[in-house]
Amino acid sequence: MKHISNKRKNQLAYCKICEYRDFDNIKGITCALTKNVADFESECPSMRIDFEEVEGQEIDLHNAILDHIRKKYNLFYLKKEHYILPNRPFYSKYYSKENTQKIKIKGPKDENVWTTISSMVLFASIIAIFVTESNTYKLLFGFLIFIAFVFVVIRLVIETHTPAKVGFSTDSKGLIVKGTRIFWHDIVDFRIIYVPGEKGYYDLILGTISGGVQSFSLLDIRITIDQLLEIFSFNRLDYLTRYDRNLPDLL
Repeated sequence: MKHISNKRKNQLAYCKICEYRDFDNIKGITCALTKNVADFESECPSMRIDFEEVEGQEIDLHNAILDHIRKKYNLFYLKKEHYILPNRPFYSKYYSKENTQKIKIKGPKDENVWTTISSMVLFASIIAIFVTESNTYKLLFGFLIFIAFVFVVIRLVIETHTPAKVGFSTDSKGLIVKGTRIFWHDIVDFRIIYVPGEKGYYDLILGTISGGVQSFSLLDIRITIDQLLEIFSFNRLDYLTRYDRNLPDLL
């Protein structure tokens, strides 16, 4: 998939459902007023919502999400309580839109392969130095123990003082999931699915105007279903949620 900048994703979320949208074979989606691609930074002052197109986007993304789920998950084991729809009731924690736009939840720290290798070399050398009878080998393994020990200590100090990356955050513009920016006005539909296993976790599946269906694993991100539902309830735009068509779903 071609990489789209955050600026362009923000623009496309407006342009694709605007009455003034046009298309150029070279430039792609353009504006009928300017005959050029969008150049606004935040919001388009000339946008007029094409509600017929919004309705089409809602239906298409609803179906695209269901297709994605059918292909990725085993529906035979999918239980109703593990399939979270946007309209499911939730217990409030934030109580206001403003409170849902200043969330930061840390993700797991990256494991360093060199720390693991150095630890293995350290322990292997310690064992070897007691097994070997050669003074030359004892000297060699002693040197390896020293180097590995110093490296492990340095790495542990660095990892201890390096804060974990933010795995999930929100602001007035949208949310960031594991480094990917999603704008509020880009989210048309979503599902949350529990993935069972030794370490069960949830997947967040978003239907977006700019990029279609996007799926994110919430493994090791400490956020509850009620929190997610409240965040989306406050921040999804009214013109993207105005229709209640009761479209057929999986469960």
